[in-house]
Formats: sequence, C-alpha cells, structure tokens
Amino acid sequence: MAESRERAEWGRFAALMALVANAHRDPRRSSPVRPERFNPYEGKTHGQAGRNTPKAPLTVLRDVFCRKGRGGEIMKTERIERPGEGR
Repeated sequence: MAESRERAEWGRFAALMALVANAHRDPRRSSPVRPERFNPYEGKTHGQAGRNTPKAPLTVLRDVFCRKGRGGEIMKTERIERPGEGR
C-alpha cells in the first residue's frame, strides 16, 4: 500500500517536472520531455527501482588503486598526506 502511494506521488511529481522542463526548453534545439524520464518507477520491474548494474568488472578498481611490484604481485599503496594534515 505504501509503495503504490509512493508510485502515485512520483507520477504527479514527474508530470510537474516535465511541465517545467518543457516550459524552459528551446523548441528548435530539443524535443519535448516526457514525464517517464523523471519517474524512477517507470519502465522498471518490481524490486529493481534503485539498482544500477556495474558497467565494468571490479578488477578495474584494483588496477587503478593498487600498483604491482616487480614480481607481478599487488602491493598496497601508501597513504598520501595532504599539506597541513597532521596525525
């Protein structure tokens, strides 16, 4: 019951946001905005409203934030202290 009320409120709020966006857009540069663009529940299945799927594997983070030693093993990076930061 609470979810259906939230969906109804988002529907009304999305319609208002689309109205404001369409009132302030340049008709020669862009097409009209539909309320579905602002509604987080629109077009999603039940239970997947706020989930984002990762676009890259997590090994990319390891490659970015860890450096490799001479033997190829991953070493922890040191903490970089900012100027004026005391321990």
